[in-house]
Amino acid sequence: NADLRGISFLGFSVDSQEKIEQGTYVKFELTVKSSNETFGGRGKIAHSSEITKYGSRFFQMGIEFVNIDNEKLPYFVHLIRHDIMGKSGHKQ
Repeated sequence: NADLRGISFLGFSVDSQEKIEQGTYVKFELTVKSSNETFGGRGKIAHSSEITKYGSRFFQMGIEFVNIDNEKLPYFVHLIRHDIMGKSGHKQ
């Protein structure tokens, strides 16, 4: 489990309690909680850094897309943007 920090058309970044080494291939499934929509595929850990903030330790990782549904990606990014804007109270 990890918290999504950001997503683009090339990959995404997460914060996690567990470190995965750079170069490791992973299967992933991202979920937009407000709509229960999911997006999955395979990725490669492009970078992994240990962060200590406010006395807590976690890892920030960047995952490069390797095998995904390229047609579903724009829709999923739109859902995430819509979810974020809704939580912040901003209109699109």
